[in-house]
Amino acid sequence: MDYKYGYLFLGIFLFLIWALFYALRKDLRRKLIKVSLFGGFAGFIAEYWYFKDYWHPYSIIGRKIISPEDFIFGFTITGISVVVCDIFFKTKDQDFVVNSKKIFGMMFLIGVGSLFFFNIFLGYNSIFVSSITFIILTLYMLSKRTDLLKEAFFSGLFVLIILFAVYHILFNLIFLDFWDKCWLLANTKYGITIYGNIPLTEMIWYFTWGSFSGVAYNFASGKKKIPLSN
Repeated sequence: MDYKYGYLFLGIFLFLIWALFYALRKDLRRKLIKVSLFGGFAGFIAEYWYFKDYWHPYSIIGRKIISPEDFIFGFTITGISVVVCDIFFKTKDQDFVVNSKKIFGMMFLIGVGSLFFFNIFLGYNSIFVSSITFIILTLYMLSKRTDLLKEAFFSGLFVLIILFAVYHILFNLIFLDFWDKCWLLANTKYGITIYGNIPLTEMIWYFTWGSFSGVAYNFASGKKKIPLSN
């Protein structure tokens, strides 16, 4: 199949997973939609950096242009990452401490600022800057909320496993030349692929993003996870 549809199909696959989570847990639906909408709009913003030095995917409206696929990707990957532990461990949120929304707002600004400084001014690739930023911000949240350690690790792990399976289907079986055509790191020292046509940088990003977003909601809202039966 034409590699130009690879990004669209990635969004479709992720939306199917998102829809499954939505169907499985009625109690999570409000939370899922709320965080997903935030992630969808963040997906538009993130491409400002990723288009510069990481990839140029085709979309249904063109190339190197903000597209519906960007919103779909941000919407679905954020929702999946935030609730994945609730799905697999059958947990729910409960008020625990005073919320840290102001602190989280500052963290968001620091994250954006780090991309401007390290990517735009110092020239480090956006995929590495964003991944390292996610790690640092996750470690900061864990330093304040050690009870979130389990969620940080397993959210990252579950997101990694899910996306590894999706990437195997899409890019080892359907769109075999997608990354050769759209990935700016292809044929460079950072263009390492694993298990066929799966970029290592993608898997690193998913783990760090999953860890970050898996604890961000509860950190900001002051909630903790408890067994669903309670």
